[in-house]
Amino acid sequence: MFLALLLSASAVTTAQRSGPAKNKKLHVAARQGDLEALQAHIQKGTNLNQLDNYGYSALKCAMESSRPDVVKLLLDGGADANVKDGRGEPALTTAARRGQLEVVQMLLAKGADVNARDKRDATALLGAVQMRQQPVVEALVEAGADVNLEDSTGQSPLAVALRANNAGAAQYLRQQGAKEPVQRGPMSMYEDEYTQMTMQGPAGGGAAAVPQADLSFLEDPNAVMNKVASFGPLAAALQAVDANSQTEQRSWIQQRMDNRTTLLRSIEGQFGQEMTLLKGVATGEKAAKTVEAIDALNARREKRYEELGDALREQRREAMRSQASSGRGRGRYSGRGGRGAYAEPTTDTGMNAYGPTATSARPRRGGEPNQPPMDPVTQQQIQTWLQAKPDDKSGLLDAVAELDRNELGNVHRIATEEEAKQTAVAIEGVLVARQRRIAKIQQEWQIYAERMQRLQERTDQRTGLRGRGRGMQNTQTQTNQPTSRRGRRYR
Repeated sequence: MFLALLLSASAVTTAQRSGPAKNKKLHVAARQGDLEALQAHIQKGTNLNQLDNYGYSALKCAMESSRPDVVKLLLDGGADANVKDGRGEPALTTAARRGQLEVVQMLLAKGADVNARDKRDATALLGAVQMRQQPVVEALVEAGADVNLEDSTGQSPLAVALRANNAGAAQYLRQQGAKEPVQRGPMSMYEDEYTQMTMQGPAGGGAAAVPQADLSFLEDPNAVMNKVASFGPLAAALQAVDANSQTEQRSWIQQRMDNRTTLLRSIEGQFGQEMTLLKGVATGEKAAKTVEAIDALNARREKRYEELGDALREQRREAMRSQASSGRGRGRYSGRGGRGAYAEPTTDTGMNAYGPTATSARPRRGGEPNQPPMDPVTQQQIQTWLQAKPDDKSGLLDAVAELDRNELGNVHRIATEEEAKQTAVAIEGVLVARQRRIAKIQQEWQIYAERMQRLQERTDQRTGLRGRGRGMQNTQTQTNQPTSRRGRRYR
């Protein structure tokens, strides 16, 4: 009799464990595209807008997996089209940046705010322009997106299009009433051009246009690599430099400890190798202006990264001083997040989890009072680096990649004007390789997030099973064992 009851209980437990509609978590079902499990969640009234441990909504999980059918089911089931993830990014912005036109249209049809902003005040339109998603740009504008809304750094969609050399988006935005930016954004290569920025309009008049590099070649990376192959040894040289990027990629992918100073060194090391290659090619072509531009860029980068390194070290010192003064955790190291990872500071003295906020005062190198003012590029980069967290470096990656594209793109313009064809193609090859590495880094982040999610689910399941097992064991022991033996167990 007891055996029959035990087998029956086991069968019930197995059925519950294998029944996806009853046990599969909402976000797992959304990521896997399990429509049956999602329908079960909808029927029992699960909160479809809740965020998982990684700040993902079910809608975002479906978008990350490119499942518009799942998005439709969730929206029809009551999911909020204006839900934001843990980083404050609206669902519409996520879909716009990924170029998911069908999802964008579904969200808008369900009442998504076309001008909703994220924590940096960026809109879906600005994100679509930045990621060169022209069909999405047009869909958002047709739905009423304000073409002149600026983010927290003062960048409008047109300013972003011009900075990214996205001529198609710039022309379209102008036709839709976008105002010309009056000040060059902080990502410009030239520190002496932070004054009036008057772009040549379609109807003449005004100052001459500020030179802009053409990065349209990034839209067809295969064509770029074919041009690289036509120069014989250049392909092997670029491949060798790209192969050395493994250190930089590992530094980006690392999410379990604060490794920003290491990341900074690896980024500059990789950039230095690329610039050495480009300078060698330009020297071989006797492209004097291009060589001069490369040397000037190297000098600016060296100065900027010196300032960035100082800022990160000062932030860490401030965090440690704050811990010491509060009497909590001085010298304490955490086993989580890797060997030697300093425990996250807890303080209410105007600091975030990793040190001073980006607006905190920071002394310049050596404390010299008459140093020239820091250029806007460095100021913007320092702000972004100080705000970056180990488990979410996506914003930092965007800022660094955009600046690299702009700076290398301007060198490419000079090489093109000087008719240094091999150097221009080499720069194109470097940028395509960088673009592919960024995609790989983002993919690794997603794989890591999914792995941690599955690990958490297995841990929760094992904990639940152990709890049920202990409960059954205790019941059996209390029923069958003599009182004296039970008593000894609790002594």
